Amino acid sequence: MQLSIPKLLYPSKPKKATAFTNFAANMYSLLRRLLFLLEPETAHYFSMNILNVLCRFPPAKSLLQSIFTTRNPNKVQFTKVGTASEMCKLNFRNPVGLGAGFDKNAKYLNALGTLGFGFIEIGTVTPKPQLGNEKPRLFRLPKDKALINRMGFNNEGQEAALARLRNIPPKALRGTLGITIGANKDSDDRLAEILVERLDQLPRTPVRHAHRPRRGRDRPDLGDALDELGEQAA
Repeated sequence: MQLSIPKLLYPSKPKKATAFTNFAANMYSLLRRLLFLLEPETAHYFSMNILNVLCRFPPAKSLLQSIFTTRNPNKVQFTKVGTASEMCKLNFRNPVGLGAGFDKNAKYLNALGTLGFGFIEIGTVTPKPQLGNEKPRLFRLPKDKALINRMGFNNEGQEAALARLRNIPPKALRGTLGITIGANKDSDDRLAEILVERLDQLPRTPVRHAHRPRRGRDRPDLGDALDELGEQAA
């Protein structure tokens, strides 16, 4: 899987390189080399904890927001998509979002909210905490600019995630919030464990997505859970 920004998201008339952009490119190259000295999972949490610390200081947070916020969204022209999108009666500030798996436990929403995403999806969140697969479970493919992810739904459980979501400052998350939910590995009754109604306790209405784990054929699928989600969303 190629982890590169699609060409359709680049402005039709890219700006010329400036001293700042050259400096940023050099810093990215240096930081990338340093982070590659760490194991992939360690590098991920190290980077996000640093970002969390920076965002506790208003000047640093404002600087990040100014860098990653789209300027004059009605005037910036993209080749195939606009800066704002609407889908399933949901409005997105821009078409670039962060999918589930990056912030499994809703620990970094305040920091991620400064990076200009049109939506952020947390999870996968399971009813009970679980450790996931044994390490190593995240692998780099530098030549392909890709990662192999075999995490196994490691997360702190729905109670921890919901507690953090209830305490998010109103202005912290500037885009649409999504939550991916799934069942625990040792669950016998998946439909009973995916407690969709718990999400309705949140102050905002999130996008809800039931995720089917890649496991053996003896595991029941989530077809019934998806039907229930559809009925509740109707």
